[in-house]
Amino acid sequence: MKIIADRITKDTDANSIKHYYLLDDRISWKAKGIMYFLLNADDDYDYSIQDLAQRSSDGREKVSSGIRELKQYGYMESKYIRNERGVMVAVRIHEYL
Repeated sequence: MKIIADRITKDTDANSIKHYYLLDDRISWKAKGIMYFLLNADDDYDYSIQDLAQRSSDGREKVSSGIRELKQYGYMESKYIRNERGVMVAVRIHEYL
């Protein structure tokens, strides 16, 4: 399934806090690495969990687990996108800086 990423800045001075999630000891290094990759990817980069898993030694389940952590602690939010027949075709992920 396709994942569409939107970067949303909660603070007007995003450059000074862009990597504050790296200091959050509630999330694993796995989740921090995923967030770092996503924030530094090209704006038009469409990715999937499978694609992220293929870019590392982690499997699909570990990538999914890292994304769940980021959602749990408010760094990401997702919304499912359905086609006209109601079939889920994509997930829109909002990455919060």
